[in-house]
Amino acid sequence: MYYSIRERPYDTFTGFISVIIMEMNIFTLFTRGTLMCTECCGVPLYSNVTSAVCKQCSRKSLLRPNPKLVGQLIDETASCQSGKLIWSDYAWEQLLGRNAAELSASSSELLRYLERRMMGLRVTLVVGWIGGDGEDMGGRLGVLSVMM
Repeated sequence: MYYSIRERPYDTFTGFISVIIMEMNIFTLFTRGTLMCTECCGVPLYSNVTSAVCKQCSRKSLLRPNPKLVGQLIDETASCQSGKLIWSDYAWEQLLGRNAAELSASSSELLRYLERRMMGLRVTLVVGWIGGDGEDMGGRLGVLSVMM
């Protein structure tokens, strides 16, 4: 028997979603210096390189690709806005064709090309959902891998 996330929000699910990438923000985030991000001491850290020093605790943190690299995704039923999905490192590598270090070392021309090439692309996302308890209605959808 199959259930949807809306029917059973407390359960754990994995599945597939076929989407079209309608918007990419790679070059925009690069020009703003926010291509990579993480959080330390409750404060977001942004940079175009894969590490940054927290201004609160002076600890060096590894940064991952900013979830807002991917803008709007649409499928046959709805759309998802940027930053609403949690992407695994493996999924980023499959989607972008390069790891975080290679992405941060890329030229602005290559990033602009990558952004334009990916818009309108149909991809299948392997996703996971971990439901929450009664007070916490669950987390967000996580992208485990990408199939093109």
